[in-house]
Amino acid sequence: MTLFLDALLLGCAAGLVAGGSIRRIGSTRLRFESLLLVLFILQLALPRIATMVGMSKELAVYSWLLVMLALVVIALLNHPQAGLLLVSLGIGLNALVIALNGAMPVSERAVSVIVGHEYVMNSEDTDVLHEPIRPSTVAAPLSDVIPLPGPTWHRGIISVGDVLLCGGVAWFICDAMVCSERRSSSDHMQENG
Repeated sequence: MTLFLDALLLGCAAGLVAGGSIRRIGSTRLRFESLLLVLFILQLALPRIATMVGMSKELAVYSWLLVMLALVVIALLNHPQAGLLLVSLGIGLNALVIALNGAMPVSERAVSVIVGHEYVMNSEDTDVLHEPIRPSTVAAPLSDVIPLPGPTWHRGIISVGDVLLCGGVAWFICDAMVCSERRSSSDHMQENG
């Protein structure tokens, strides 16, 4: 979640530096944007919800993959918008790792970097959708292996897919702040021309 907030802030900062305006974001329209927002929030919250309600691992993984697949489809339907192909690639890579392993593997080495000492995960450290990387893990480099530094509230372990997803979000926000007004003007001229 903190990486997503970082992406929003980075996109806004880049947009302002490029002469954009936060007000322009509102004029950028996406196909199925309400559903996209609901699914994105659900994808972030599902691991915690599944753990809280005691959902079986299989049901939790299938539900998470279904939400991620829907997000990829909606992002692809909006691919002319800047950054959304990158968003779909990031979500798709995360979904691939989860589908191949039955959960999102997490690197204990990356956790050790974050906490500052050797760390061994136990069942209380993960939810039903995450598990420690094992020798049998498939596509381990695409798992949660990147330590996200910073203050305690900001730290986490992220994947290559997370980086691509958030890079796409930042690009989309920046482009919407800078270019949405030009796009609206050119769309209006094409309709009237």
